Amino acid sequence: MARFFGAVSRFAIFMLVSLIVVTAFTIIVSMAGHTEMRRTLPLYEGPVCAAPPKIAVTRVFNLTGGQGTGFGVDGFVVSNAHVVGIVPLVVMIDENGRLDLGWVRAKADFDTRSGYADLAVIEPLFGSLSVTDLPLADESRTEAVYTRGFPKGSLNSTFGVQVPMSTRNALDTDRVVTSGASGSPVVNCNGELTGVIATQAPSAPRLPGTHLRMDNGVVQVEQVAALLRTVK
Repeated sequence: MARFFGAVSRFAIFMLVSLIVVTAFTIIVSMAGHTEMRRTLPLYEGPVCAAPPKIAVTRVFNLTGGQGTGFGVDGFVVSNAHVVGIVPLVVMIDENGRLDLGWVRAKADFDTRSGYADLAVIEPLFGSLSVTDLPLADESRTEAVYTRGFPKGSLNSTFGVQVPMSTRNALDTDRVVTSGASGSPVVNCNGELTGVIATQAPSAPRLPGTHLRMDNGVVQVEQVAALLRTVK
């Protein structure tokens, strides 16, 4: 019996060290250098906000090597379920390099019956982040939008237009949205949250004259509001 518990303890220590090493490596790679988002071709010619709304976001690292973006709402950080992964503890580093740990309070994975979800609500444990608490828009509508996040670990912003669909919003942007942008807020020109980018979700329909790609699916603000109600 002692040998069994000894083996279990060694395995647990090995797994813990492995998680720490993987997370540290991901953070180091993410923080090194800067990668600009590529422009969409043909060039985007849709509406844009007269000025970019003021948003401060944070990197979100899960403990199995994945990463994405998060933003503030009512004292919580919101991101994607696929960004936080299976371990309910995440590491967050904001635009100013401030670090915090976060506990995943609620998740909503994609469900074809209930709609396009892929969301996570994270509670910061130490309150050290400087992220913008965004107000929620009343509903999803077709309008010019702005996003800000960490595609490939680098802080980037993009303009575009959001088009509500039956269970999700489609997003047409002036830049190619890539991995790492998952969890980025999509806000209207008034700075109100209208959706959340979910780059690994099923494809939004391609609309004539747009740049819609596999990673342009956006979780609707109505879904965000519904999940937030479960933790308040």
